Amino acid sequence: MLNDDMPFIIDSVTAYLTAQHLTIHRLIHPVLRVGRDSSGALGDLHDAARNGGAGLESCVFIEIDHCASESALLELERGLIDVLDDLRAVVGGWKRMLTKLTDTAALLRQIPSPAYRRRKLTRPLSS
Repeated sequence: MLNDDMPFIIDSVTAYLTAQHLTIHRLIHPVLRVGRDSSGALGDLHDAARNGGAGLESCVFIEIDHCASESALLELERGLIDVLDDLRAVVGGWKRMLTKLTDTAALLRQIPSPAYRRRKLTRPLSS
């Protein structure tokens, strides 16, 4: 797999493969600094530690159990694509989700809870 480098790629992919009852025999995961042109064609490869305008790409090679059929391989490929799509959505949206969560928590702090309103209408709760 070649993908933009993101947190949790290995965790997410291995969890998916494990859920499919597949054994991982070998996993190699170099992160490469890759230069690409506007069409996405490969330009330069650099050591990830080197500075530059190139983006980090996660290259993941995984050896798993033998798959018995082409349909099983296609299903596995589709599942991995779905996992990476979900991961990309989470990684791309976590800051917006955190902001929304903070805003919602602030709003909820302004509204008395129903339990608080009920206590005010009836006798106080004993300690």
